[in-house]
Amino acid sequence: MQNNERKMKRGEILSRLFKYTSKYKGQYILALFFGFLAVICELIGPLMLSKVVDELTDGSITIKYIIEMTTIYLVVSVFISQLFLFIERWMLVHIGQKIVYSIREDIFIHVLSLSHKEFTSIPTGKLVTRITSDTLTLNEMFTKTLVNMIRDLITALVAIVIMVIVSAKMSLYILAFTPLLLVITYFFARFSKNMYRHVRNAQTDMNTFLSESINGIRVIKAYSVEDKERKVFKEKNRRVLKTNILQMSVFAVFRPIIYSIYLVSVLVILYFGGRDAIAGGISAAVIVAFYSYISYYYDPIVDLAELLNTFEDSLSSCEKIFVLLDIKPTIVNCGSKTLPSFSGKIEFRHVYFKYNKDSRYILEDVSFIINPGETIALVGPTGGGKSTIINLIERNYDIEKGEIFIDDINILDLDLNELRRNIGMMLQDVHLFSGSIMDNIRLFDDTITDNMCIEASKKVSAYDMIEGLSDGFNTTIYENGMNLSQGQRQLISFTRAMAANPSMMILDEATANIDTKTEALIQEGILELEKGRTMIIVAHRLSTIKHASRIFVVNNGRIVEEGSHNDLMRVKGLYYNLYLSQYKD
Repeated sequence: MQNNERKMKRGEILSRLFKYTSKYKGQYILALFFGFLAVICELIGPLMLSKVVDELTDGSITIKYIIEMTTIYLVVSVFISQLFLFIERWMLVHIGQKIVYSIREDIFIHVLSLSHKEFTSIPTGKLVTRITSDTLTLNEMFTKTLVNMIRDLITALVAIVIMVIVSAKMSLYILAFTPLLLVITYFFARFSKNMYRHVRNAQTDMNTFLSESINGIRVIKAYSVEDKERKVFKEKNRRVLKTNILQMSVFAVFRPIIYSIYLVSVLVILYFGGRDAIAGGISAAVIVAFYSYISYYYDPIVDLAELLNTFEDSLSSCEKIFVLLDIKPTIVNCGSKTLPSFSGKIEFRHVYFKYNKDSRYILEDVSFIINPGETIALVGPTGGGKSTIINLIERNYDIEKGEIFIDDINILDLDLNELRRNIGMMLQDVHLFSGSIMDNIRLFDDTITDNMCIEASKKVSAYDMIEGLSDGFNTTIYENGMNLSQGQRQLISFTRAMAANPSMMILDEATANIDTKTEALIQEGILELEKGRTMIIVAHRLSTIKHASRIFVVNNGRIVEEGSHNDLMRVKGLYYNLYLSQYKD
């Protein structure tokens, strides 16, 4: 993913973010209107206070007047203001949650659309960070940051307007400090943007390392490299610490500067306002009102700077998300043809393939035909190209040269989902999802009934094993089946394949890491799976594929031998030597 990352301009980020917010434009405007009313009601309070001061100065104030003004203040500046504020925030939070929901859904759907090649280059930790941590930051932006930023902006603007109305001359004293505030805020925002990018990068790097370490905890413990892992994590954690401290240090300098400017402006108001009041130019009530409105002007600016810091973090998360969304899958569903009756015929015509443009060919000029209903075994030295062939059949990668046909239709012309629905996969490393055994057999497909799952388990000799567990088919499976043995996971995987009833079955080293007893059960399951369907088996244990219709011996990217077990033994070539090396005793 590092090669795909790029820096996006703020305008591009905001433009793309606006596409998610545009359909809520009317609701945003209505929410802002309620926010505006809330601010107006709140800012009426200082004006009322100044009226009371005027009455006190004239000496004509009465208890009735105080009660009336207090009542109006409570109703307008407290209750009505807070009611409007509640409506505004409720609407903005509601809109924000919908936007984040859409973004999170788009990310996950896009991740599902990526090809095998992208997943080999993007660390899992980064993908998890984008979907969880980065969208959580966006949630903060829409539900808190933007809500408060809008309110602070409206408060500052309304405060200035009221001050100008009350006394234009006194307002100029306050506005004189505005250019300085804008310059300081501009440089702070500019630096903060870069700092947040560093913070997010450091956090993502640490999350990626954590994900890899936790997934590989068995290897770490097996090789006793905990100390080395601890040192690496310490360095990455220290980088996160340094970037966060530097970021907060910048803000720690910014806030006192703004507060110092605020104190100076208060002194200016008290000095010039007091001088004008003594001269009879203004009343003492105006000075009282301005003293209140200064805080309504400066406090939002300080809050805006604080929120701007958080907003930059959100934009940094947006950038990361959009960069991920911009990654194009290498495998595109460009075909539209379907397979009304999938027979399972496979043909390779002069196929060349390599994983990277600069690397050597993994397959060179490979040609073969697999007839419907045949059981084909792929054997040969490690790295010869066996797994590559089955990846190409599933179209996990596209070939460099040549053609691949499924039922005499070019694989590029087939609908990709249609192709994969007709192919069942059994891998060496079985992945099970959190949930019950029944859920994993059904694979969350409601069209597969419980009875179908039970019958499938009986056909592959997994029924007794499953029923022997604590809750049978309702036994809860922990993350990736960690509470089951390798053999139990393989049997459940076989049951899953049988329940799905695919037209073609591919087994990639499915019996490599299991005991002899479980292997015997799986061999019975294989014989059951072979009935009426094409089957391709990749195996190192040559005893498991002696029954195959034909055996392809793959070496250095080519099929060097082909035939049944007995035919290849008579030839005394590579297969013969491989077989003898396994069973020489």
